[in-house]
Amino acid sequence: MTLAVDIPHEVVETIVQRVLELTREERREPSDGWLDAAGAAEYLGMPKTALHKLTAAREVPFEQDGPGCKLYFKRSDLDTWRRQEAVAEVDMSNATPRRTRVERGIYRRTDERFEIGWRDAQGKLRWRVVDGGIMAARAALAQEHSKRARGEAVAADPRLTFDAAADAWWEARAGRLRPMTQSAYRAGLKHLRRHFGRQRLATITAGDVAAYVTSKDSLKGWTIKGHLTVVSAIFRYANRHLGVTTPNP
Repeated sequence: MTLAVDIPHEVVETIVQRVLELTREERREPSDGWLDAAGAAEYLGMPKTALHKLTAAREVPFEQDGPGCKLYFKRSDLDTWRRQEAVAEVDMSNATPRRTRVERGIYRRTDERFEIGWRDAQGKLRWRVVDGGIMAARAALAQEHSKRARGEAVAADPRLTFDAAADAWWEARAGRLRPMTQSAYRAGLKHLRRHFGRQRLATITAGDVAAYVTSKDSLKGWTIKGHLTVVSAIFRYANRHLGVTTPNP
C-alpha cells in the first residue's frame, strides 16, 4: 500500500531554504578556517558579549549570509586584525601630543604653528590654526571672544579641506576611542586622505564618495564600511563644531 502525502508548496520552499543554509554552514567548518561567534571569542580570548559589541561597531571582520543570520569569522582575518591591534597599542604608547598648551586658549602644534581653542556663543568648542606668532594667536583669540560676547555665530570656512576637518575631528575624538577603534580609523584615514586630502569639504558629494568606494574594489567589504564610517563621522563633527552646512554624503 502506497501512501501519498500532498506537501504545500510553501513548506517545500522552507525545507529547501533550510537545506541551503545547512549546506553553507557545513562549508564553514573550523578545518576550513571558519569559526562561529563562540569559537571566535575563545580564539581571541575575550567574552562573547565583547565580540558582539565589536561586530555591531564593525570593528572586527566577519561574514554573514544576510541580516539576522549567523556570524562567521575567518581565522586569517582575525589574525590580521589582532596584529593590527597590537601595533596600535604600541603606537599609542609611543605617541606624542599633537599640540601642547602655551597659555589659556593657545596651543603650539607639532608643525610649530599656533592653534587657538574657544567656545562659541552656542557653547561649542572650536579650533582654528593661526598663521603668525604668539601675538597673532592672541589677537585671533581675542577676536573670537568678542564675537562670542556679541552672540555672533561662527561662519564656516569655505576653504576648509578634508584634511583640516579630519585633523580637527581626530584631535577632538581620538582620545575617547579604544585602541582597536583608533587602529581601524587611522588606517581608514590614510586611504581617505590620499583620495580627498586637499579637496574642500563643501565640494565633496555623494557621487565623490561612491567613486571612492569603486576605486577601493580590492578591499574587503567590512574595510570599506569602516572607511565610510570615518567619512560620516568627520562630516558630523564639521556640521556640529566647524560651522559646515554641507550635507553628510
